[in-house]
Amino acid sequence: MKKDSLLYRFFQELPECFFEIVGRPAADAELFRFDSIELKDTAVRIDGVYSPREPNESEPVYFVEFQNQKSERTYSNLVLKVGLYLEKVNPRQNWQGVVVYPSRTIEQKNLHPYRSLLQSDQLMRIYLDELPEPPPEKIGQWILRLISSQREEAVVRARKLIPRVRDLKESPEQRAKLIELIETVVLYQWPEMGREEMEKMLQVNDIRETKIFQEAKKEGREEGREEGREEGREKAVETVARHMLAEKFSIEKIAKVTGLSPDAIKRLKKKPRK
Repeated sequence: MKKDSLLYRFFQELPECFFEIVGRPAADAELFRFDSIELKDTAVRIDGVYSPREPNESEPVYFVEFQNQKSERTYSNLVLKVGLYLEKVNPRQNWQGVVVYPSRTIEQKNLHPYRSLLQSDQLMRIYLDELPEPPPEKIGQWILRLISSQREEAVVRARKLIPRVRDLKESPEQRAKLIELIETVVLYQWPEMGREEMEKMLQVNDIRETKIFQEAKKEGREEGREEGREEGREKAVETVARHMLAEKFSIEKIAKVTGLSPDAIKRLKKKPRK
């Protein structure tokens, strides 16, 4: 999965986060739908459009672009899409462009042709690595920070997020959706790990597994299950440590990501893979 696809999925499933980072109440997400629009009689498809659920020319249509690679055509492409949308759909429609970058370094160098637009309130640029730290309860925004993190930090942040998701006063379905998003982000960062290894690494339980453990606890069988989970987690941690050793990460960095002691990592480095 490409990072732009990951971000589209994130904003589709957690639209309240988009409205929070553009300075609107999270509840406004209910007034919009998130679509991909293919304009008739053109070869243009516009991904990432938040449009009002009810026709409203004064409420903006948001055109969201995720730019993960440097390009000198980011803004010309956006202007083209907006112009075609206004021409084909409604020339009276209010609109706003939102370009999301992982960091400011990705932005194109030649901004002069777009200076008026960039200085107006019709275009917002968001640099994920510059977003302020959100409140602890804003799990969606923490997942967004997870998407923009370096891969060696992703596991650390994900392990901290999972218990907080379990403690949320949300429906089981919503908690399961958040955990699945966290899993997907970690898999994007560590595609060689595999979902089963990753779940053991993060000690993830989806809602079905949680119910099983609750029943098992009542029947006094939880201890054996926990031992099995811990054994699986240790193997997954070892897998991540081996990957990081192969990529020449420092022992200190591997210890931070995996939670292993420096001595354990040194022993693992000398121990041949089975």
